[in-house]
Amino acid sequence: MHYHFQIISPTFLQALVLSCYITAPTFGDELPEKLKPWLEPQSWQRDTDGPILSLGQPGQFDDTHIFSPAVVRENDLYLLWYCGSRGAVKERVFRLGLATSENGRLFTRHKNNPVYGFNDDQHSILTPTLLRSPDGQVLRQDGQFRMWFSSTVLQDKTGLHTLHQATSDDGISWSKPSEPLLDHVYAPTIIRESRQYLMWYVDVKKSPWAIRHATSDDGRRWRVSPEPCLVIDQAWEHTRLFYPTVVKVDGVYMMWSSSYWKDCSNTTATGFAASLNGLKWYKHPHNPVLRPAPNHKWESHYVSSQSVMQLPDGSFRIWYASRKKPPFVNKYFALNTAVWRPSERGATPKTEASVSAAEAGLQEFRHWRRQQRHRLRQMLGIPDKRVPLAAERRGQVEWNGIVIEKWVFTSEPSSRLPAVLYRPQEPRDKIPAMVLTFGHGGSKSQWQYNYGGLVYANLGLACLAIDPLGEEERHQQGHLGHSCARPQISEQPCRPGQPANHGQAGFRHHA
Repeated sequence: MHYHFQIISPTFLQALVLSCYITAPTFGDELPEKLKPWLEPQSWQRDTDGPILSLGQPGQFDDTHIFSPAVVRENDLYLLWYCGSRGAVKERVFRLGLATSENGRLFTRHKNNPVYGFNDDQHSILTPTLLRSPDGQVLRQDGQFRMWFSSTVLQDKTGLHTLHQATSDDGISWSKPSEPLLDHVYAPTIIRESRQYLMWYVDVKKSPWAIRHATSDDGRRWRVSPEPCLVIDQAWEHTRLFYPTVVKVDGVYMMWSSSYWKDCSNTTATGFAASLNGLKWYKHPHNPVLRPAPNHKWESHYVSSQSVMQLPDGSFRIWYASRKKPPFVNKYFALNTAVWRPSERGATPKTEASVSAAEAGLQEFRHWRRQQRHRLRQMLGIPDKRVPLAAERRGQVEWNGIVIEKWVFTSEPSSRLPAVLYRPQEPRDKIPAMVLTFGHGGSKSQWQYNYGGLVYANLGLACLAIDPLGEEERHQQGHLGHSCARPQISEQPCRPGQPANHGQAGFRHHA
């Protein structure tokens, strides 16, 4: 159901909210042409009959406060993490809950909620965000979800908020919170682009709150840009900016963020801005683009702490928290959703993201490909967690324009792997590399594999030849041809963690 409101006899509250809906369209300087299509009116349609998630039952961890949905889509299932708490406003300690949905609109709580917390009855888990690709799709690293969040003790008068991270295989069992990564951080949103982590967050060190930008090579050590990228400068904004959510479509960064509504008491709303570089932003001239619904009692005052995703058909879906009218017994009261279809704005942006069957099919394929890669890793037993290589070079041999290097490194926990690297002696530039794998009856010292490594190196490739489990230096006696397929020879070589002999067996053909 799509709501189209027509108010015949407005109440005082409705008249007050409607009076705030006009904002002058102004820009500080000339608007880049590429951004213009995205700064036309946004029409968000609420397509549910009520909240997608309400307060928990009395006695549950989220029976009084609920906010800050973080939503991803994986394996045709929407996963929504959210912050929930019991008790009076001054007594709040937020933990993390999980709900799932097949369509993004009808959600079911996880039976084991809450799924995460500090478990010290002091520190709150606030404003979670998961690592995403620029278009907003979830990215796993080493097979795991990676989540960042803000934390504070809400009863602490210093108000210090710190950034933390955690990882999980399934979104239910999470690693312990990391040590603080950055101070004065609230509501982070993080994407990975060109091998860099990009973060936008609310700087809560002093008032008025502003939105800052930071970069990182590993997601742990952050470099903060010297100046805020968004500050209060539109007529409707008041006191604070908060809850940025960023996606990137066709070279355009798009941010939804919220603020108190200056002329509407006890009300927040959500605005929009666009950017070409993620640093210089142009706010929507008709902000706020998502506003409270006066005749929805569960979202008549606050609409913020949102999560946004572009769907395969080109539309955008937003999930957000809301608050009902005062008195504010519930800091936030419900979670909701709405959809925006760019083609319905009257002027569809002329970009590659315009809704088309071809683009929708491509995005579906990419989503399917991510799923299959993850399943394949699980089927093959590839460890989810990588370990440091701890590589040791054991010498080299030069022969006829080819360098043959001897290496030992760690391939999985407690398992050292001997290997030989064949490469051109004087490469002109970066060269392609490959791993030479073997069947169940051979290893790196057999003449066929020596010959293969030499051929590839002569062709300009780097070729790494390794010992499989149960072969040569990964065999108890250092034999060739004894694989795990023949346990009567020795069962020990089949076990991960068997130390390498580190002898000359792997190199005797060249030494």
